[in-house]
Amino acid sequence: MRRSGLAMMLAGVMAAAALAGCGGSSLQRGGGASTPEDSGQIEGSSAFDGQDKTLTVAAWDANFNIPALEAAEADYQKNVDPDFRLVIQEKQESTEIEQAVELAGASGDCSQLPDIVLFQDHHFHRYKSDYPEVWTDINDIDIDWSVFPEEKQSYSMRDGRHYGVPLDNGTVVAAYRTDILAEAGYTVADLTGATWDKFIEVGEKVYEKTGKYLVSEPADGNDLPYMMLQAEGVSQFRDGKPDLVDNSTVVRVYETLLEMVDKKVLYLPNDWTGYTKESIEGDMV
Repeated sequence: MRRSGLAMMLAGVMAAAALAGCGGSSLQRGGGASTPEDSGQIEGSSAFDGQDKTLTVAAWDANFNIPALEAAEADYQKNVDPDFRLVIQEKQESTEIEQAVELAGASGDCSQLPDIVLFQDHHFHRYKSDYPEVWTDINDIDIDWSVFPEEKQSYSMRDGRHYGVPLDNGTVVAAYRTDILAEAGYTVADLTGATWDKFIEVGEKVYEKTGKYLVSEPADGNDLPYMMLQAEGVSQFRDGKPDLVDNSTVVRVYETLLEMVDKKVLYLPNDWTGYTKESIEGDMV
């Protein structure tokens, strides 16, 4: 039995997914880590009988993903097998994992990869197209797929089959510093349901009055444009293929982002480290 099959048994609690053989080793793709409260506890016999009871996983974010994986390990130990161990390889950024997956997929050698990897939804269709033999159909794993919205599931599906497990339901919220808005003469009500033009108008005034930006995004990141696209009901993919050429919404999103940068509404630090150090810890936003 391949170790990739073992990890399937953990899918319900820690979202291991898209398992595969590659160069004699197993490559798995996870949409993230769900906590026991989210997915229900695992009960039943261990999948590790007579085998190595350790799995390795690469993930980032010490405030969310890592604790969720630790909770999954504890849940499996309590309800299934007390000897199970999860070895977490903590990364600083998701790009470290993406680069490792791309290198392994291109070379056909997954020996340096852990059993489970976590990465952003929007990479999956490209990885499935570029490395089709790497991913394993997990459609028949005992997972209640109905807890995830269809749109969220679609990122890790191809031809109606599941190759990954989502981390969450993809919800996005805007959280504002009301004290800073007040300095500029605004309240949350001024931004509730606002158009991007209104958002920029308020952001300009906030920067003028307080020297702070309304929002920040790492310059090498892509979360904000993806959020803006999805808010318009548009994706960078259509039917599993890139949908960027002649996509008027993509053009408008990037025109809006450039306007936000020019008018001191959006701050672009170089990378994630700059984002946390400058934007957040530096109280710039």
